[in-house]
Amino acid sequence: MTLAQLFEERYLLTARRSLKPKTVSEYERLARVILLPRLGDLTIDGITMDTAEGFICSIPGPVQANRALALLSAVLGYAVERRLLPYNPCRGVRRNKEKPREFVYARQQTQKLLAAAEVSADVRHKYIAVELLTGCRPGELLESAP
Repeated sequence: MTLAQLFEERYLLTARRSLKPKTVSEYERLARVILLPRLGDLTIDGITMDTAEGFICSIPGPVQANRALALLSAVLGYAVERRLLPYNPCRGVRRNKEKPREFVYARQQTQKLLAAAEVSADVRHKYIAVELLTGCRPGELLESAP
């Protein structure tokens, strides 16, 4: 069984039942753009730790490479759970270091955004104000709405 077959015919079916749609969509994008063009034709038992290390090194962006390796590891972990592989060759592959991203609005920026949201009739602007005041992500706010 090739990695492409495992991903498309088996892994995605389980992922769609257990993961959020946004996550599945991102996994499909990563697979289509990065994972399957590079490794899709390999048989799953032919993927080694060296293959996984070479894979992560072949992707220029460190964060994107980490996400693609995480997806490869998840797919191969699924194969281990189904006894299609004896072990996950991605275990032990070192990920790239990532710089944490943090953005903080200046006081003036926050005041201007809140003032604009206060006079706006658009409910989306109210959500932006709540995001600013609580630090919630948009998805977290939508999930908490009654």
